[in-house]
Formats: sequence, C-alpha cells, structure tokens
Amino acid sequence: MLGRRAAIKVLHSTFLHDAAIVTRFFNEAHAATDDPCCAP
Repeated sequence: MLGRRAAIKVLHSTFLHDAAIVTRFFNEAHAATDDPCCAP
C-alpha cells in the first residue's frame, strides 16, 4: 500500500479501436511515471 490516496486511469473498451485515443492514453501514462509524485 502507498499509505495515501491514489487514482487509477482506465481506458474504456469502447475506445480500444481508436488508435489516436490509445496512443494518447499510453503517452499520458508514460508521462505520469516521469513525475516524482506518481508511483510507477
């Protein structure tokens, strides 16, 4: 446990066939892991 509140971002299956949305989703996830305030 992190000992604090955390948010989880989930991509709805409706958008799995939209390459632009999937790419943006993964880009945002990778960017968040570069933030020292976010756990990888």
